[in-house]
Amino acid sequence: MTILYKISDWDSYAESHLSVLPSVQLEVYRTVARYMRGKVADFGCGTARITPFLAGREGVSGYVGVDYAQDMVAKADWLLEQLGAKDFSVLYAKIEEVSGYVFDSALSINSYYTWPDPLVVLSHISSLLKPGAPFILVTPNQTLDMRKLAQEADKELLGHPHYPAFRQKNLELAGNEKAVFVGMDTLVRQLQASGFRLVSCHQDFYLGGLNFIHAEKA
Repeated sequence: MTILYKISDWDSYAESHLSVLPSVQLEVYRTVARYMRGKVADFGCGTARITPFLAGREGVSGYVGVDYAQDMVAKADWLLEQLGAKDFSVLYAKIEEVSGYVFDSALSINSYYTWPDPLVVLSHISSLLKPGAPFILVTPNQTLDMRKLAQEADKELLGHPHYPAFRQKNLELAGNEKAVFVGMDTLVRQLQASGFRLVSCHQDFYLGGLNFIHAEKA
């Protein structure tokens, strides 16, 4: 199996991932949160940065984040403690090794591009969802221009003490030639092959560089 990123890439990202939130990312979190209901799964959750938009949301009864970087999980645990959200937790695990759960809805934001075998991961996610459960998959496509996005973020975040590290890490991650940045057609085919049906999709975020897919467990 090809290793696309080292765990250390994510552990070194954890502090700034938690503390820096550009407006373009804020817009994504708010949009994704609207689709979530019941027991929510977040696959590749990082620091669980979306949880402030889920905690206390009508219709959301719980949350389980999944990530395989220890520092990310530690920061996520801290965030959940601050929120005091009932039935919110984070698992330190590989997505494809999660078992014993059935979820009402799920999301995966900017994680797919790190998966060595997307079909295996997507099929496993499908197996953890109830029929009809919404799944929101958000991941960059080949047109992602991280330098342009960074220049936009500079306008609002240059004074943030963690922003320089955040900016540099995002440029490094996006610049990895092994990153799985794919077109919408590829994602739709893989989702359909993994037990999902397409509801809608668009590329309205990140200056067109982000695939946003609303699928459902078939």
